[in-house]
Amino acid sequence: MRLARRFLASTGGRFVVILAVGIIGFQIWTAVQAPAKLDDDVGTAFDRRGRTSVEVELRFAPERYHILAIQEHGRISATEGSVVEVRGITMDGVHEIARYYWVKEIRQLDDPFLEEVDEADASLRPPPALAEAVP
Repeated sequence: MRLARRFLASTGGRFVVILAVGIIGFQIWTAVQAPAKLDDDVGTAFDRRGRTSVEVELRFAPERYHILAIQEHGRISATEGSVVEVRGITMDGVHEIARYYWVKEIRQLDDPFLEEVDEADASLRPPPALAEAVP
C-alpha cells in the first residue's frame, strides 16, 4: 500500500496512470464506434471460402500506411479518392478495419463471384467468430 501511494505521488507514476487510462479509453471508444461504421449490407454475400468484398471509405485520401494496414486483412483491388476496394476479406478482418479511427464507412462491394446469403441458406455463412459475438 505504501509503495502504491508513493508511486501515485510521483510525477512519473501519475503520468503512467494517465497514459494507461487514455489507452484503455481509446480502445473502448474504437470498439464502440466500429459497429456504426458497417453498412447494413456488409456480410450478406460470401464466396465459397467464407470471404467477402467491401469498400472502405476513409476520412481522407489513403497514404501508404493506410493501404498497408488494410492490406493485412485482404487484397486491395482498387483505390479511388478516399475509397479502397478490399476483396477476399473475412468478417473478422472487416471488424478489425472498422476499429481504425480513420475509417469512415464500410460497404458491401458488388462482386459477381460472391453469393448472396439468406437465413435459409446458412451453409455459405462462415462460422461466427468472437469479434462478431460482441455487440
